[in-house]
Amino acid sequence: MTNYYDIPVFMDQSKNPQNLINITNARDEYLISKNGKKYLDLRSGLWNVSLGYNNAILNGFQEEISKNLNKGMFYLDSRKFTTDLYQNYAKKLLGFINQSDNFFKTIFYSNSGSETIELALKMASSIFPNKKTVAYANGFHGTYFGGMAVSGIASDVNKKFLNGKENVSFFAPPTTRERFEYLINYIEKEHTHISSFIFEPILGSAGTTIIPEEFTEELLETCKRYGIITIFDEVATGFFRTGERFYFNRFNHKPDIVLLSKNINNGLLPFGAVVINKEVANLLDGSFIDHFSTQNGNILGIISSTVVLDYLIKNENQLLENIRKIDYLINTYFSDYKLSGKGALYSIPIDNIKYSDFIYSKLAQEGILVANYSYRENLTYKSGISLFPHFNINLKKFEKTLEIIVKNINSIY
Repeated sequence: MTNYYDIPVFMDQSKNPQNLINITNARDEYLISKNGKKYLDLRSGLWNVSLGYNNAILNGFQEEISKNLNKGMFYLDSRKFTTDLYQNYAKKLLGFINQSDNFFKTIFYSNSGSETIELALKMASSIFPNKKTVAYANGFHGTYFGGMAVSGIASDVNKKFLNGKENVSFFAPPTTRERFEYLINYIEKEHTHISSFIFEPILGSAGTTIIPEEFTEELLETCKRYGIITIFDEVATGFFRTGERFYFNRFNHKPDIVLLSKNINNGLLPFGAVVINKEVANLLDGSFIDHFSTQNGNILGIISSTVVLDYLIKNENQLLENIRKIDYLINTYFSDYKLSGKGALYSIPIDNIKYSDFIYSKLAQEGILVANYSYRENLTYKSGISLFPHFNINLKKFEKTLEIIVKNINSIY
């Protein structure tokens, strides 16, 4: 069969899967292939279809889209015009983020998680030009130039695209007291040369690596004390994925900038948001940041995000209770394994790429779609599978599926 389109990461044929599943339908927790086979989607799309292929959301989206299309309202140049949709969604999202205070002040719309990284880094550079950024060696922040510059997990691949002038210092994720103290000492020593610290609270592409909460708390406090801008990449963790609205809610010290995408609108359309606090807003007052694309703040993206946010608010208690049960089931079924994760975001290390790929493929053959990961830490390759179930997945169905996954993993040992 002739390919009339391609994906950049598959230009290298060694990385090109020859058996991509041809999907024609989706319903509830399932993707359905051209030949009629059903696949339980424990990847949530690419971690972004958090509420499944949900008719309530799709119907609400269609209804709101139709209202705007009937008025001819599908696009505006947000540099030249405004609409109540911009302000109404921003106000609602800020209320959802802030809850009982007004710590975060302003929202900027983007088209993706990768783009939110670009804007956040530009903001930090605008406030503190010619200073360095600190990032985690196993972090992943997208494949735009700014994101590649601060993504330590792919630094070997990314370096050929960068000019070598990126001022970024990478540190091992502080999963141990020794690593944590090394990072804190560096920040205290070099703080006058640091503009920002960008990190994922849970390193999704590195096997959902968890940073001890007390370490993250002290890092946030230390950066605050020295005036270093903290950029919290919640692209994967935001909107209930870890069992609360946002992961930063766990901490007394809040980040300065929060990045959102993926679960923001259940994957309906490309969309994301950069959220800044009052202090950053004041520091940026009067600044010119050269950042814009044609589709920034696109009306249909805002409508999709509004529909999903309304659904999350209306069903919050039920969804969080289901996520709590998902967390319990995963920990129960994998009690004999070294797990990493929280809520509806977990990884099972296998640490043998050949075996990880085998399990991934075997489960797909059985109609179960999981995520797989691999990365190098120092001279050691780490690999495994990750589970990102829909928040509203049927729990009995999920439990039976976990039994099958455990059985398959046990078969390789």
